[in-house]
Amino acid sequence: MPLPPPSLFRVLFGSTAALVLLTSCTVPKASFRKVDETSPEFRAAVARETQQLQSADQPVADAAKVAAQRVKAQFVTAEKERRTAQVAPLVEVMAALEKPRGCWAYTATRTKTVDGVPTVTIETFDPFQSEERLWTLVSRNGQPPDAKAQADYREERLRKWKKSLNKKSRHSDAEFMARFARLADFEVTAPDDSAHTTYTFGRERTKVPLVGDTGAYRQTFVVDRTRQSLQQRTMELQSPASALAGSFKVDRLHSTADYTVIEPALPPFVTKTAVRYRAHVFGNDTGDIVEETVYSDYRRVKCYDDRFEVKIGVPQVSDLLPE
Repeated sequence: MPLPPPSLFRVLFGSTAALVLLTSCTVPKASFRKVDETSPEFRAAVARETQQLQSADQPVADAAKVAAQRVKAQFVTAEKERRTAQVAPLVEVMAALEKPRGCWAYTATRTKTVDGVPTVTIETFDPFQSEERLWTLVSRNGQPPDAKAQADYREERLRKWKKSLNKKSRHSDAEFMARFARLADFEVTAPDDSAHTTYTFGRERTKVPLVGDTGAYRQTFVVDRTRQSLQQRTMELQSPASALAGSFKVDRLHSTADYTVIEPALPPFVTKTAVRYRAHVFGNDTGDIVEETVYSDYRRVKCYDDRFEVKIGVPQVSDLLPE
């Protein structure tokens, strides 16, 4: 069933900001491959490996150089395995978000503020209804729509929704997280007096020739350990980013999504999303934009297609009689 987007990655990468952010996931050197060859641990390992190569029945030429290469490869492999194990609980939680929930109706209250001027839109989504009535505009700035405005709203909303469904990512959020943990530096904090584990990922600013400036950014995931579910995720751009030779520039960007468990057997549901940003697109300033959406009144409903029972075979008399 369609729900509020559970993934901030897909929300962001489905926008023009993807041109800025995706480059930082493909161009910079993977963080786990960075080895401090001046550390005492590395030097001690190289010394041991060099001694073994020199004492072999057939001593290896340039033993120190070969040893350094071998030890570096060992350190890279060990770091990759360490990161994979450390982020495994988060990957499992992210994978759970992809599990089906069935059909749920809900209300979304969206407040979009542009340069201090707010617009409040309330809409409902109900998969029990037919396709053309999935979305209903309840009000905008407190005023209910007339028949034409309602029809236009439903048509536009349905078109955007179908377009979003057709956007398929090469990797799921869980797969992306597993890869990202090897690319970016991150830390895991799990205080003993808290039921939550926080995963914080950071990427430094990177300039890519003919592409742009990725800007430095940080992403945070808060996991409820007692329920093994995602509670919050954030993404913050910490320095301006640009793309397309500067024709697209993001000055500020901060996104947050909050989740809650409605039924223990189901993945968590989005309760609130917030995006704050300012950008320049082909010389046009978007102004300071803040968009917050609160999702409420979740209720399980029968899917529209499930309302009609289809039986294969020869009709029986009982099938033709009204209930």
